[in-house]
Amino acid sequence: DRYTQASPLHRVTPGAPPFLLIHGEFDFVVPPEQSHKMKDALLAAGDEATLLSLFDPGHFLAAGADSGGLYGGGVQQRPESWIALIDFLEQTIGPP
Repeated sequence: DRYTQASPLHRVTPGAPPFLLIHGEFDFVVPPEQSHKMKDALLAAGDEATLLSLFDPGHFLAAGADSGGLYGGGVQQRPESWIALIDFLEQTIGPP
């Protein structure tokens, strides 16, 4: 019950800000199904959500086990990830 209460998936409501999810289909830390479910829940609530699914391990940015490090797996190295992020930021908050 506590995990359900803490899950962002169960806290989706209409009016959420736009989401960009970038996830590798071979992520061995966080199952890619979680990003698919989150996108589906956001869309069902009428919110804007985009999922870039890549044939790589990892997800784009996540806190690592070390102090302040990032674990991104293969998706962090892909130009498609950075292009999607830049496009998303320009569309949601405007160009720099």
